[in-house]
Amino acid sequence: GVVAVRLDSNAKPIDTSPILLAEGSPTGVVTEVAIASDGNDWLVVWAADHVRARIVKRSGVTGPVIDFTPADAPSTSPTVAWNGTAYVIAWVRLTSIDYSCPIPECGPLYEGDIVVSRLTRDGTLIDTAPIELAVDPENQGQPAIAVSPNGTALIAWVSESVDSPWESSIRAASLSSDGVTTPSS
Repeated sequence: GVVAVRLDSNAKPIDTSPILLAEGSPTGVVTEVAIASDGNDWLVVWAADHVRARIVKRSGVTGPVIDFTPADAPSTSPTVAWNGTAYVIAWVRLTSIDYSCPIPECGPLYEGDIVVSRLTRDGTLIDTAPIELAVDPENQGQPAIAVSPNGTALIAWVSESVDSPWESSIRAASLSSDGVTTPSS
């Protein structure tokens, strides 16, 4: 599951017991967690087969669980940042999982696309469907977000060739605070 403990300015726990944000999913465990703050509250995002989030108020009160991905769209690698007016959440929407890797140590090979959604500070989805940043035959992964002072988010990720998984490059796209994207580079 996902639990949180709020700390004071001296790194001392405020809460006498952890705040439960999410239990593990029936088909998988929580594998990744990311957090961002709007200066007052926090948004915690996690992956457990799908990407979900929950607002944690300064008081410790939690909002409802927000599910960004439909049941038939497994997802992973969430990341989040505050752009001054909204949370920006990027993740990998898995498009295929290949279990035929000839090297036993490599495990399954995942192929995915980079998508992003925006969320208001009260937990309302701004985008009716995720914004697709990188949807192509390449395998996309490991998204990261940085935000400029004007609220524009730069989302970067690793792009791996499906023909040669040992060849990769770094790609990026920007997302303005009003949802306009620039082409990936």
